[in-house]
Amino acid sequence: ASGAASVLHLSAHGVQDCLVLEDGCGTAHICSCEMLRGMLELRGGPSPRSAADGVQLVILNACSLRAVGVQFAQGGVPHVIGCSVDLRDATSQVFLRSLYSSLFQGSTVLRAFSAAIVALRSDAEAVTRAAAEHFYLLPEGDATQHRR
Repeated sequence: ASGAASVLHLSAHGVQDCLVLEDGCGTAHICSCEMLRGMLELRGGPSPRSAADGVQLVILNACSLRAVGVQFAQGGVPHVIGCSVDLRDATSQVFLRSLYSSLFQGSTVLRAFSAAIVALRSDAEAVTRAAAEHFYLLPEGDATQHRR
């Protein structure tokens, strides 16, 4: 469909700015920023892409992976969402429920991200409310980019 989002949702562990992936046998595989950079270069690097071309949104549902998020943004992904500290499952559920609900209703990435932050700040749990300060939307600086 026209304007449909192409989303890569990674639910994983993050350790020392590395993505920890698990295969079907339960074996952990470490994906460093350098490895991720190499994979992203295979898709054509950071050149501008059309709205219908490739992944438009990466959601890093993992702890402390800001450096990995930066790699995705530098690799040409227009929208990257993640958390810069340890992420509790309950916090993740509040954030993702609101984010995806907004996206499915046609919101822009920026509006959906903002709604998810409001949901965190409105939660009954103090730990969840405090976590709102640690979620990010990359690339930073040009909010007009996230209005699609």
